[in-house]
Amino acid sequence: MNKKEARETIKARLPKNQRVPSDFVHKVAPFLTGNVLSYFPLEDELDISSLNQYLWQQGRLYFPKIVGDELQVYKVVELEPLHKSVMGTYICQKAIPASSIDIGTILVPSLGVDLFFHRLGRNRGYYDRFLKGVDGAIPRLSFVYKEQLCLTLPIDPWDEPLDKIFVF
Repeated sequence: MNKKEARETIKARLPKNQRVPSDFVHKVAPFLTGNVLSYFPLEDELDISSLNQYLWQQGRLYFPKIVGDELQVYKVVELEPLHKSVMGTYICQKAIPASSIDIGTILVPSLGVDLFFHRLGRNRGYYDRFLKGVDGAIPRLSFVYKEQLCLTLPIDPWDEPLDKIFVF
């Protein structure tokens, strides 16, 4: 199976109206060190909005912004208002440029993950390029629904692995 087929297979088995457990933030918060580079989830990704709110209230929320072929880091000043960015993602209008050295934990969006800590993204390589350029000691976490967990995924030499996967 190639990556395109894997994406189609995973999307097809995702049930509509997935729910995040009420204790989601409580379960994952102990694993979040320092400032956290998070993201706004797309509709087929686990909804981490409650976690983003929690991090923002603590002043630890950072988001990526796609500029050209790379991800740039921004500290979130206010969660609202949002505007649509590249690939259907959202960014906060009130955010200030920051650096990856400000980050203690990276949350990585995943369409799918496997038992070897590989992830399947959106086929543009933004996160793989970003992760390759940051300190490898910074934990890389991903949150997925159980339907997004695979035994194995097709990988390429440039794919960057995760450190921890939370399955709900």
